Amino acid sequence: KNLTNLSTNISGADYIGGITGYRNNTATGDSQSITNSANISGGQYVGGLWGEGIGTANLALSDLRNTGTVSGTMNVGGIGGDMSVTGGAVTVSTILNQGAVTGTQDRVGGILGQFSNTSATPISISSIRNEGNVAGRNYVGGMLGYYTGNANSSSLSSVSNAGKVTAQAVSSNSYVGGLIGYVGLSG
Repeated sequence: KNLTNLSTNISGADYIGGITGYRNNTATGDSQSITNSANISGGQYVGGLWGEGIGTANLALSDLRNTGTVSGTMNVGGIGGDMSVTGGAVTVSTILNQGAVTGTQDRVGGILGQFSNTSATPISISSIRNEGNVAGRNYVGGMLGYYTGNANSSSLSSVSNAGKVTAQAVSSNSYVGGLIGYVGLSG
């Protein structure tokens, strides 16, 4: 709780974040009032707050903010490069990205590059806003670049994007959206 990173630049290869490169949440917990102002760069799994996050237990994320630029190859996001939920209820609220997000490859989003939810328990996402420009190759979105999940356990509300979303696709199927680049639902 109450973490702020004011560093100027953070760079590395893969799994790079302003707060943590890799987060594995196996116990019930929450993350509140976390801000990154540093510019973040790397390869795969790069995010303003975390590179990759995995959740297998109840988790609450709230009041998360990134103002730094984020760049990488794939799975790049303003808040997190990737978030995978395999169990437990997850609540995500009051999230803001204001930094530009750039990926040279796929799965690039203003908030998350990739989000997957295979949990049968509820996932609630609300009050999310992206203000940074987002650019990638394929699967590019103002909020999420690539989303797969259980249709019966996910809800989105009060989600907005004010940033420009651009894809430099190499195929006819670039999957680009103002909010979500690609959605694959099951269930």
